[in-house]
Amino acid sequence: MRNLARLLLATLVFGFSSSLTAAQEWPEKPIRLVIPFAPGGTIDILARALAQKISPRVGQPVLVENRPGAGGQLGIEHVARSPADGYTFGVFPPSSVVIKLTNKNAEHDIRDLAPVTLISYGPQVIAVNTRIPATTVKELLDYGAANPDSLNFGSTGAVNLLDFEYFRSITDIKSAIIPYNGGTPTLLAVMSNQVQWVIMPIGVIDRQLNEGSLRALAVTSKTRWPSLPNVPTADESGVPGLESVIWNGVVAPANTPARIIDRMATEIRTAIKEPDLADRMKAWGTEPVGSTPAEFQKWIDSEVPKWRNVAEKAGVQPQ
Repeated sequence: MRNLARLLLATLVFGFSSSLTAAQEWPEKPIRLVIPFAPGGTIDILARALAQKISPRVGQPVLVENRPGAGGQLGIEHVARSPADGYTFGVFPPSSVVIKLTNKNAEHDIRDLAPVTLISYGPQVIAVNTRIPATTVKELLDYGAANPDSLNFGSTGAVNLLDFEYFRSITDIKSAIIPYNGGTPTLLAVMSNQVQWVIMPIGVIDRQLNEGSLRALAVTSKTRWPSLPNVPTADESGVPGLESVIWNGVVAPANTPARIIDRMATEIRTAIKEPDLADRMKAWGTEPVGSTPAEFQKWIDSEVPKWRNVAEKAGVQPQ
C-alpha cells in the first residue's frame, strides 16, 4: 500500500513539474503574427509595432506574416488550420466576424478561433476624392444621381462591402463597387480617382485628409470623433444606424493552451500601455484597449448579431 501511495505521489509531482516546465519553456521558437491583408495598412503597421514590443519580453522573435486574399478569408483559414501550440496568432479586424455573411466558401470565422485580446477600436470616415464636388453626404448622393456611371466605391473587404450595401439600402446611392485586397490598394485607388469614394478608418486616410487630397463627409461613430470635431456623424448626415467601428484583435487557433493565451494577452496589454505605442495608436485614429480573453469574447459575441442584422437589412447574400 505504501509503495502504491509513493507511486501515486511521484506521478502527481512529475505531472505538476512537467506542466510547470512546459509553461516556463514557452516560447521555445519564433512566434508568428498573421495579418490577413497586404503590407502597409494600419493593421499591418500595428502588428509590426506590437511585434517589436513583445519580442524582447518573450525572448523570441515575433514575425509578422501577411496572407492577403479573399477579403481576409485566406488569413483566417490559415490561422484556423495552424497547430494549437502557441506559435501562431492572428491580428484580425471585423471582417473576421462577417466573412461567412459575404463569402459562401468561407469555412471559418473568428468564432472558430480562441480570443486573446481586443487591441483597439475606432470609427471610419466616409470620404471622397476632392475632384468630386461634394462636401456633404447629400451632395455625394446628388452627384451620384447626376453621374450614375461615374461614381465608384472602393471596398477594402467584407465589412466594407456591408458598409456600402447598408449605405446604399438607406440612401439609394447610384454607385458601382470595386473590391480591393485591403486598405493600401483601396487608398491608392481613391487617391488616383480610380474610385471616387470610400469608407475607411481615420488612421488610414488622416494624412490625405490633412493634405487635402481626400475630403471627409461623415464619421461612422455614434458621436463626433475628437480628431475630426467638425465632421458630422453618419446619423447627422442622413444615414441613420450606420455605425461601423473598426477594431483589431488578436486570436489563436482553437484549443491553444489557456496559459499561453493568458500570457500573450498580458504581454500585449503591457505593450499597448507604453506611452510611445499608445500615442501612436491614438494618432492612427484608434483607442487602445488591451482586454482580457473573456472581455474580447464578449465583444465578438456582440458584433456577430449586429453585422447579421446589417446584412439582412441590406439584403446581402453570401456570394
